Amino acid sequence: MNKTLRVLNVEDQERDVALLTRHLSRAGYDLISERVETREAMKAALESQEWDVILCDYSMPQFNALSALAVLKETELDIPFIIISGTVGEAVAVEAMRAGANDYLMKDNLVRLAPTIERELHEAENRRARKRAEESLKVSEAELRALFAAITDPIFVLDAEGRCLRIAPTAPTYLYRPSAELIGKTLHEAFPKEQADLFLGHISRALEMGRMQRVEYSLQIEGTEMWFDGSVSPISKDTVVWIARDITEHKRSEEMVRAADRRAVEEYERLLDRLASLALTFGTARDLLTIYRGLRDFSISLTPSFALVICLYDEAREARECVYLYQNGTELDAPAVEPVPLRSGPVGQAVKTGTVVVSNDYQEDLAGREHVRVGFDDDTELPRSALIAPMTIMGRTIGTIEVQSHGLAAYTREHATAMQMAANLGATAIENVRLLESERAQAEQLRQSQKLESVGQLAGGIAHDFNNLLTAINGYSELTLRRLQTADPLRQNIVEIKKAGDRAASLTRQLLAFSRKQVLQPKVLDLNSIVSDLEKMLCRLIGEDLELRTVLEPQLGSIKADPGQIEQVLMNLTVNARDAMPHGGKLIIETENVYLDKDYAGQHIAVNPGPYVMLAVSDTGTGMDEKTRARIFEPFFTTKEAGKGTGLGLSTVYGIVKQSGGNIWVYSEVGRGTSFKVYLPRVDEGAQEYKRSAEPEEAIQGAETILLAEDDDMVRKLASEVLSLYGYQVLEAANGGAALLICERHKEPIHLLVTDVIMPEMSGRELANRLSQLRPEMKVLYMSGYTDNAIVHQGVLDEETHFIQKPFAPDALARKVREVLGKN
Repeated sequence: MNKTLRVLNVEDQERDVALLTRHLSRAGYDLISERVETREAMKAALESQEWDVILCDYSMPQFNALSALAVLKETELDIPFIIISGTVGEAVAVEAMRAGANDYLMKDNLVRLAPTIERELHEAENRRARKRAEESLKVSEAELRALFAAITDPIFVLDAEGRCLRIAPTAPTYLYRPSAELIGKTLHEAFPKEQADLFLGHISRALEMGRMQRVEYSLQIEGTEMWFDGSVSPISKDTVVWIARDITEHKRSEEMVRAADRRAVEEYERLLDRLASLALTFGTARDLLTIYRGLRDFSISLTPSFALVICLYDEAREARECVYLYQNGTELDAPAVEPVPLRSGPVGQAVKTGTVVVSNDYQEDLAGREHVRVGFDDDTELPRSALIAPMTIMGRTIGTIEVQSHGLAAYTREHATAMQMAANLGATAIENVRLLESERAQAEQLRQSQKLESVGQLAGGIAHDFNNLLTAINGYSELTLRRLQTADPLRQNIVEIKKAGDRAASLTRQLLAFSRKQVLQPKVLDLNSIVSDLEKMLCRLIGEDLELRTVLEPQLGSIKADPGQIEQVLMNLTVNARDAMPHGGKLIIETENVYLDKDYAGQHIAVNPGPYVMLAVSDTGTGMDEKTRARIFEPFFTTKEAGKGTGLGLSTVYGIVKQSGGNIWVYSEVGRGTSFKVYLPRVDEGAQEYKRSAEPEEAIQGAETILLAEDDDMVRKLASEVLSLYGYQVLEAANGGAALLICERHKEPIHLLVTDVIMPEMSGRELANRLSQLRPEMKVLYMSGYTDNAIVHQGVLDEETHFIQKPFAPDALARKVREVLGKN
């Protein structure tokens, strides 16, 4: 293939151009050429396109070679310029070459034309390559100078023996000596031996492996520990460059963050310990004074308070009665006055809104208001700050706890959260004591059953309060983990917080099960199918030392229950049996159709005569004595050693069975094993097919508008952030009234209402009913930490009602919202 050659001919004779063209064509060139004969034409041709070579006649009527060379120089283009003439002598040729021509040829000797062009093209390409290299070098040098000017970290060039050859850009100020004193010195002359040996080891490894080595080290400089991040890179076979970055402040910041995290976790653990201790006190309380004193001890230890006032609220009379007073280490007699009508002061606000009220200038808030002053005879003892927490149970406020301080602005959000949880525990305990006091005269079996009920109510109250807190803790932990890099030093702290939150969430789920506050989604089930489906898992659960046998009635009747809860019953009973047989044994699972008659019902509290399906889980283990059997279903009661169990397994089973309308009884003898028998009502409907399955992996993003109504700030903010993260537009409302106002003002469609079931002033169900008149097309998703008759009946979810249980994971919320809204 011929080579293309772009030739600009500066020539007044067309025949001479044709002559040159023939010579070049014979030499194998495809020509692109143009002829010019004036200065203006040449300038225009140079501007119009690129040329490989200029062939110029020395002398023309209007133009000459020297003038053409001047035009070329003006353009600063590097194009080979060859003069071709028939009459000019050697002196003129020399002059032209000095003026910048690349060569000079005679028209009667054009044999040299093609080789000359080849040579000049090659030379031109070499010149251009050198120019590019020079320009690149200039840029690199400029960039390097700028880089070194920007680097504040000392850079050392060291040989294999650790001798300092160069330091750039400046002397290491942390050594407090000029660079001239370090040049030529070895590492052992500049650093302590242990440190120098460490550095030499990294230099040797870098040279041996031929790649960069990283080392983090500390130095004691003028009594202060300083940290450095060093990178050692080989630059030849016996020299390295060492860059030392001062990371002291970063290390100190990391330590401060870790210390803050440790303090936060310690404070959280202390709060949990105190709440657990308080719950234990309440669980065993049999009189109100014990509860009041428990609240007092918790409040004084956790808040900067010198006084405490507990009032009970009479909803029928809209009045409060002061029942306990404490000031400066002394219990005071409650005032002998009639219940005080509830007014608009801080206590009234707490009762009416069901939320904590913090008054950080208490006397100012009371000024001009009618109020009751009790227990403070000296004006110097007047409180300057107060925190009033409503004692609420199942959305109903039964009283208030008020703590007081001499200081202004004494109470924080953390104090408010802790006091609200304690107040709600106190409310549940007070209700339990009232219940116990009214039932002490009943028979022993009834009393035992009701004791479990009351403790279950307490457990449900604890679980409810913790569920909002755990929703925020676990949700924000998960969101934070998504944003942290794997190597982030804070990631492990968040992982541990998430693990603690997950364990707490597991405990609350068990407490909800025991207290029968779970939301059930029952199906008509074949109990044999559930046993068969779980059999392989149960075998792995009990291990190889135990023998598992199943005895299933072929024509077993159907039951109506939540399949997940029935699986939980079966697994918990299996685990309990396994733990009772530490040295091996036999585990038998049986199903049977039974009929419990009136005689049986008369001997067992809360049993109605009728057809049942029995599930029996029996073991050949250690068995139980009478005292242990009497307490076996109590939460937190366990016969296992510390750290081996929570004491919630069987109480969870008890709650699930009771909430499913059934009964459970235990038969056991020491040394002869134990048998748990669960009786669930038989139904006439045919069983629905049920298979355990994993969560579907499907797209859960969306772009719809969601109205979020939640009175708990932490849960609301978390849910809003999660839904926004998945693409939804979120409208936030702290209560039902705010949600109504948003609906009235928002002109665009609102596709879904996500609402807490229990909120002050207006429940989630009432809010949904009122909004359905404004926006009938809007769907509803309820969320709650426990059951409420607003959306369930006897713990069973109303048909066609969408619900998500707190605490929920971010993905679970997004998946449930997507399910309710339907696929995009």
